[in-house]
Formats: sequence, structure tokens, C-alpha cells
Amino acid sequence: MTETEFPTWIKKTDLAVGFTSFVAAIFIILDTHLAHYTLIMALIITLFAIGLARAARGAAVKSKGTPRRVTNIVFGIIVIILIVIVIFVPGLSEDIQIRLIAGSFLLMGIARLIIGIIEDDVPRNPRILQFIVGLLTIIVSVLVLIAPVPEFVLAILFLGTIAAMNGLSRIARGYVGV
Repeated sequence: MTETEFPTWIKKTDLAVGFTSFVAAIFIILDTHLAHYTLIMALIITLFAIGLARAARGAAVKSKGTPRRVTNIVFGIIVIILIVIVIFVPGLSEDIQIRLIAGSFLLMGIARLIIGIIEDDVPRNPRILQFIVGLLTIIVSVLVLIAPVPEFVLAILFLGTIAAMNGLSRIARGYVGV
């Protein structure tokens, strides 16, 4: 692809967001004894960055076709809205915050599956990675969502793990430029 079809700033954004997501996830996984607020904020920052990157990709990469662009923009914006709710609605319990974060990851997983299926211009291995990460993200998010009252540390570990997977996937896409 030429520079006009796939902007360099999108590649750099994917790399930066992927790296940030991965580092935040490692931070979350390795030190679950931090204050709950700190762990939730790390996930919020990760999801907000992923949502922005997804929406920016959809808006900027016009050569990728309407279905993929709409998927990226819509899912990115919905995730941003859910994260803004977690940040700005006072008095949300940790349980509700965890569920909104898990719901955001669920949406990101669905977007990854959709895009992994409809990307016919992307080589097979990145599409498979996209699909696998999307599927694992959905499974883990659903596990957190269906728990009657998710145990905080376990939910954070699960969500941190899928944040790491999504970060690595975003790094791979940014590196390859797809």
C-alpha cells in the first residue's frame, strides 16, 4: 500500500497503543495488590486508547472499505462511551465498573472477529491472529460478565490478560501495517 492509503501515523498509533496496552496489562497482572482504583484506571486508560485507535483507523484508512471502516468507528466510539461512563458516573460500584470494562473488551473482541473475517486484502497469518485474539477476548469477557459477583483480583487478572493479548495484536498490526 502506498503512504496515502495507509498513513504512517496510524502505524505509529497502533504501535504506541499496543505497547501501552501491553505494559499496562503486565503492570496489572504482576501487581494485583495495588489499590483497586489504580488497577481499574490502568484498564480504563488501555481501553480508551484502544477505542481511540480503532475509531481513528476507521476514519483515516479510507482504502479499507466501508464495512471495516464502519466496524472500527462504531465499536471504537461505543467503547469510548462506556469508558467515559466508568470515569464520570459517580458512585459506580467496582462490580459495575468491572462489568463495563469487560463489556468494552467484549465489543473489542467482536470487532476483531468481524474484521478478521472481512479482511480479504490482509495476509492469512495476521487475519488468523486477529480472529484468535478476538475469540479469546470474547470468551474471557463473557466469563467475567456471567460471574454472579466477579472476584476482583481474578477479574482483573483475566481482563489484564486480554489487554495484553490485544496490545500484542495491535503491535503486530502496526508493525506489519495492515
